Amino acid sequence: MQPDRENRWQVDSATSLLTFSPFTNKRKLLDLGERLGISTFLVIASSLDMFYKQLDVIDNCTGSVDPDRLWWRRLVLIVDQEVPSNEIMKHREHILHDQVPQILERYGMSHTPAVMFVCASGKHYQEYTLQCKQVLRQLIDSSHRLGRWRPDEDEDDFLDAAVIHLSPQGKMPVRSMTKYNK
Repeated sequence: MQPDRENRWQVDSATSLLTFSPFTNKRKLLDLGERLGISTFLVIASSLDMFYKQLDVIDNCTGSVDPDRLWWRRLVLIVDQEVPSNEIMKHREHILHDQVPQILERYGMSHTPAVMFVCASGKHYQEYTLQCKQVLRQLIDSSHRLGRWRPDEDEDDFLDAAVIHLSPQGKMPVRSMTKYNK
């Protein structure tokens, strides 16, 4: 199993400290949820089957501690588009109009998760990469405003959230505790 990784992530003038933690079992997910809380569940895949595989792991791991599937509100589906450039728009329409509704039906959910499309090639790759980082930053910030997901927490309770900001020079992190009220 891969260890947790903390990375400084700079988008425009904002730098944050992010913890990435891949998990494949219930104990790992619950430990992370209890220790830090989870602001965003990022699921990256290029096919519906790959999304199902990863979402099944999350759903199975959270089922007994989150029967209302509150984690779903913090879900961001990232579609890795491995298609020729002349088929990108058609592929996106297929994902949004056909596959996302299938995902919602499979898990019995009515709230459509955020969906982001990425492509690792093209003549404007550098500009595109910056735009992807900006959009992903907005999606993560949006999830963060919900507070952090923790096992066995009532969504209506106040949630503690550690907000970590690095100075523009990338020096000592400034940490603050914030209370969120849903």
